[in-house]
Amino acid sequence: MISVIVATYQRAHYLRTTLESIFAQTYGDFEVIVIDDGSTDDTQAVVETFGKCRYFYWENRGVSHAKNLGVQYAAGEYVSFLDSDDYWHPEKLGKQIDYFASNPETELLFSHAVQFITEEISEEEKNKLYCPSTPIPAQVSGSLLTPKETFNRVGGFNQELAVSVEVDWYLRAKSLGLKIETLPDVFLYRRVHPNNSGYLNKNKKKQHVGVIKAHLDRMRNKKIKS
Repeated sequence: MISVIVATYQRAHYLRTTLESIFAQTYGDFEVIVIDDGSTDDTQAVVETFGKCRYFYWENRGVSHAKNLGVQYAAGEYVSFLDSDDYWHPEKLGKQIDYFASNPETELLFSHAVQFITEEISEEEKNKLYCPSTPIPAQVSGSLLTPKETFNRVGGFNQELAVSVEVDWYLRAKSLGLKIETLPDVFLYRRVHPNNSGYLNKNKKKQHVGVIKAHLDRMRNKKIKS
């Protein structure tokens, strides 16, 4: 079974599309775990309309804490994540689990993604954003499928970071020498909107630099020890 973890905060207006894309999967052996990170909107009501989700409400502690908590609750052999403002292609889980069956040496499996800017962002702001319309490799949690055991080897998402959380986790996985593959298929559709963490935390560029430096230090230490 695959445990699909949806971390959400104040995203009731997007969440229905997110959950619909999960329940529309061609692969059926999965559970959905929704971690509500302290929402005060209609999030719980939206989740309850689906009837098949495991719903947990916590005080607001950030998306990384919510995702890590979801892994703790996960009963599946594999884990996958979907942010509550994004959605999946219907064949995402099926094609990825088939790939694992044919390539059992794989430890992390990603896909490509398409990003799109919502109408909530003004034309003036859109012109300042880099958002290619063509598919891009997406080494982010929304396209990831991995055995739960492998996720735990890498460790949870860094709860101290406001930005570059996904980059930090991916680089930690790379430093372990894991077998990582990225499928050419587009399985993830990512919204760019005014409440994206990266959009809200433009002033925290130092954290980006810190993540890269930490990775270079890990690789340097690994080379010295070898």
